[in-house]
Amino acid sequence: MLFDLDDTLIQSQTQYGSSKWFSWESKRLKDQGIDARAVYEILHPQSMATLKLCPIALVESCIPQVVATAQQLAACVMGLTARHPEMKDITLEQLQQFDLDFSRHSFWPIPIFTTSGPSLFSEGIWFLSILNQKGDSIRQWFDEVKPPITRIVYVDDSLIHLENMEQMMHRDIELLLFHYVKNEEKLFRPDIAAIQKLAFPIILTDEEAEIVNNRTSCVT
Repeated sequence: MLFDLDDTLIQSQTQYGSSKWFSWESKRLKDQGIDARAVYEILHPQSMATLKLCPIALVESCIPQVVATAQQLAACVMGLTARHPEMKDITLEQLQQFDLDFSRHSFWPIPIFTTSGPSLFSEGIWFLSILNQKGDSIRQWFDEVKPPITRIVYVDDSLIHLENMEQMMHRDIELLLFHYVKNEEKLFRPDIAAIQKLAFPIILTDEEAEIVNNRTSCVT
């Protein structure tokens, strides 16, 4: 069983630095004609900085129990994230806050294979960075792992990642995909993210940034 992390298990409590911010900025830069690797080089330093300072929370309070139950029932449970391998330590610290530990139940051997961008498997979590497709990376692992895997359950908030997994996976593997939409209820606010970015490394909550935004609007 595979769990995505951001906006599936945990979420940023600020607009700036959130996965929605990253997606919005990525699209904005790509629309300007900037290629994916250059976009990554622009946004990665900001992601690293915000990840270390911006507060996080569980998407839902029941998440730790859901993961613990999965670890009791499934043969193997892993995390799968587009976070860069350099984010490993802070990611593990964040998960530890909520007693989320994938090293407990991820004992399948991990072969070495080639990925398009930086990747790392550590403490039960695949760190694939945005330069790798989740489906392609996991399929390469399934090609090598022994004993062979016949079923995979994958939970992700991103429909793009789920579709990629479905496209890349072998047809002899039973694939159960769950599109987790809880965090889609929250709309991204680029105006609030911009104010938080200007204040950074001082952390403004969304509410504080909203106050600043309203005052600025009144002045203008």
